[in-house]
Formats: sequence, C-alpha cells, structure tokens
Amino acid sequence: AGAIAPLAIVDAVAGPGTSLEARQAAYALMSIVLAVASVVPIYITFAATRERPEYQALPTPALRESFRIAASNKAFLIAVGVYLLTWIPIDLIQYVLIFLIRDYFGLSGDERDVILTLIFGVAVLALPLWVWLSGRWDKNRAYQVGIAFLAAVLIALSFVSPGMVGAIYLLAVLAGIGLSAAHAIPLAILPDTIEWDELRTASRQEGAYYSVVTLIQKLVGAATIALTGTLLAASGYIQGARPDAIIAQPESALNAIRALTGPLPAAFFIAGILLVSFYPISRERHARIIKALDKRRELRKRSMSG
Repeated sequence: AGAIAPLAIVDAVAGPGTSLEARQAAYALMSIVLAVASVVPIYITFAATRERPEYQALPTPALRESFRIAASNKAFLIAVGVYLLTWIPIDLIQYVLIFLIRDYFGLSGDERDVILTLIFGVAVLALPLWVWLSGRWDKNRAYQVGIAFLAAVLIALSFVSPGMVGAIYLLAVLAGIGLSAAHAIPLAILPDTIEWDELRTASRQEGAYYSVVTLIQKLVGAATIALTGTLLAASGYIQGARPDAIIAQPESALNAIRALTGPLPAAFFIAGILLVSFYPISRERHARIIKALDKRRELRKRSMSG
C-alpha cells in the first residue's frame, strides 16, 4: 500500500496530462495525507504499549552508558552494518525504480502500478518462506541466500530491453521474493543481539539499540535519496522528458538509471553478504542464550516474590 498509494493519490488528484504545477500541488496534498496517516499509529503505539513486568526491575543505565554498551556489542555492530548495507540499496531502488519504469522501459502509470503490486504483493506472500528458512538455517545463511537472489534479479532487470513487458513482470515477481528477505531477516537478527547483550550486562536495552538503528537509517536514507538525485542530475537527466516525447532522456541518464537500479545496489548487497558471515550468533548459540536468560529471569522472579 505504501508503494502504490502515494502515486495513486497524485494521479487521482492531478489527473493525466496535467501541468507540472498541478502535479506539484498534488504531490503536496499527497505529502499531507501520508504525514497524517504516519503520525496516528505512533500515538496508538504509545497509548497501547506496556513494559513487561519482569523487565521493570532491571537497572536503567544513563543514556551515555546505554550507547557505550551498544557500541561494545560486536554482534550488534555487525547486525547494524548488515542492516544498513541492506537498506541503503533498498532506499536507492525504491527511489530509482519509478525512473526505470517510466524513462527507460517507457511504461504507463497503470503498468507501473502492476509492477509495484507484483513486487510488494509477492514480498508479503514470501515472508513465511524466509521465516521458515531462518528457523531451519542460521539467519546469516538465510540472509545470504535471499540477498544474493535479489542482487541477481536486479542486475537482470537492469539489462532487460524496453518492450519486454512479460520479462519485466516476471522479474518483478522474483524481486518480491528477494525483497521479502531484505525486509524480514535483518530485523530478525537485531533482537538476538539485544538478548546477547542482556546475558552479558544483566540489563535490557531495546530503547538504546533501536534508537541507534532508527536514527542511522533515517539519516542514511535521506542522504541516499539526496545523493541519488545529484547523480541523476549530473548524468544529464531531463525533468519531464519521456521516451515517446520530442525531448527524450539522453543515453547517459538512462545508463545512470540502469546502474543505480542493478549493479550499484548489488555491490551493497554483496558487501552485506560478506559482513554477515562474521555474525557470531548461530541458531544453536541463540538457543543457549535464551535458555540462560530464562533461568536468570526465573531466579529474579523468585527473589522478588520472596
């Protein structure tokens, strides 16, 4: 819904064939609608969330100490690196994909919506697959398989010729399978590092860990989009040009769009695949961590009840 709704709102408000000014106004209205829709769940979460009782008795380090603890957690640092090496290219792809569909493939808005629906619809349907594989394999191995698959699909997509709509739809389906791994597995790795930290320090620091991850992701995501726009401008990209118009995109801009869609994200994914091989928490080790934590929590409950 998040992938399709923004442009659908713009098209519904501005309509086809409208002026640039009308579309700018439609984008402004779309931003307001999505801003309101994004803020409401934050307040619902705040009002509905309660801390688990067994964690309330744990010590609460100061803010600086919390970040020092996070920085000393090797597994967490690797997990954050993998997370960023996954989401930098995802942000890049989600930004450039529209240019690839419209300017390189020359497809219409309806065909764009079909492609986005295939990618993200299949991604949702494929989530149980990666949950199952993560349960059978170590999470780092499942990540390597899923992300390598996604990298291969993106490279193939960047080499598809315009007019091969069937191949584009097929690759959109395959990309959804890989994208599902990118959404599920890095976020599944992070909680393991927090439980490892709890075993090391006897404190529970979700707030410090997730605030670090979220802050870094937002900053890097914004920088990625800004840098991508700069690269497109440097390549000679012409705003408003279309394949079927009098003014078409120069070859340099089309090549830049293809590179930003396939080879460059694949390079980030390969770096993430290499980094995750150093992740120290296997499935068996995580099971031992959980067992030790359960024993510690049970002892804590007994001492509190006594």
